[in-house]
Amino acid sequence: MIRNAIEIRDVSFRYTPDAPLALDKVSAEIPLGSITAILGPNGSGKSTLMHVLLGLLEPEGGQIRLAGRDQQRYSRRELSQTMGLVPQDEHVTFELSVLEYALLGRTPYLSLLALPREEDRQVAWAALESVGIANLAPRAVPGLSGGEKQLATVARALTQTPQVMLLDEPTSHLDLGNARRVLRVLRSLRQEGRTIVLTTHDPNAATAIATDVLLMRQGRVIAHGPVDEVMTSEQLSATYDVPVQVIRVQDRPLVLTHEPF
Repeated sequence: MIRNAIEIRDVSFRYTPDAPLALDKVSAEIPLGSITAILGPNGSGKSTLMHVLLGLLEPEGGQIRLAGRDQQRYSRRELSQTMGLVPQDEHVTFELSVLEYALLGRTPYLSLLALPREEDRQVAWAALESVGIANLAPRAVPGLSGGEKQLATVARALTQTPQVMLLDEPTSHLDLGNARRVLRVLRSLRQEGRTIVLTTHDPNAATAIATDVLLMRQGRVIAHGPVDEVMTSEQLSATYDVPVQVIRVQDRPLVLTHEPF
């Protein structure tokens, strides 16, 4: 029985041969059906790890297994069908409608130059309904608000029907209301059986929805595991190199900092 959606074993990566390691023997497990937050300060290796998981960057050492199978045994098409990415900021310059944009997620299932089929349109429409923006289907993507664009990007990734959703800083440019809306959608996707992996530098965004946390600093793993075990004052202080206090509010951790500016 497969328990982990992703297994990472001693993965290292550097951008050039003489550059320092961006990932230094990273090991972690992403449980099947979890929401795992990769948490750490800027430059900790969060986004690099996401790109390695997607196969966009090739590690210089270590192993990644997806659903018990070595990542290197997946074709590029299979990886795109298995994992969907919501990048931190995806610019859409063409006047695509929201539905047309979501349909881009069907590319891994189409042959070269093939047009989307009716079944592809049904999958895209279901994705829009799942994130609550079916009413925006005819709207042009460039004219959407920040929160609407982020939900459209989630719908585009969902249209790939991936087992795992990867999101890079999904709430970093959103106001409080839109951030809550995106996090609510991610929680509902987990309830549908998907595995969610998201990066963030905000501990409280992580504790809002995550079941598991991976703490990173300078390309290394500080700790990983269930939220209640990992989100401690000591481990967060070590991750961010500032004094951090963790208290419990409504039965979940709340992270406070007390260092004067």
